[in-house]
Amino acid sequence: ETGDHAHVVAEARRKLLAKKVDFVVANEAGTAFGGDENEITFVIGEREERLPRGSKTELADAILDRVGELL
Repeated sequence: ETGDHAHVVAEARRKLLAKKVDFVVANEAGTAFGGDENEITFVIGEREERLPRGSKTELADAILDRVGELL
């Protein structure tokens, strides 16, 4: 998604409700491309959890951990 953090989270929240999923992983498109690091925010219901900047591998592990918690 493009835009500032607040816009990205708002769009993720819209998708969360529209798709009726447990959570959405949001990231700003500008931080994701062309590098080995990224920043993500879990949008879960009415709350959000912003993870610190990390390698894409570390963040992928964090996403899989969160999915595992839901199973």
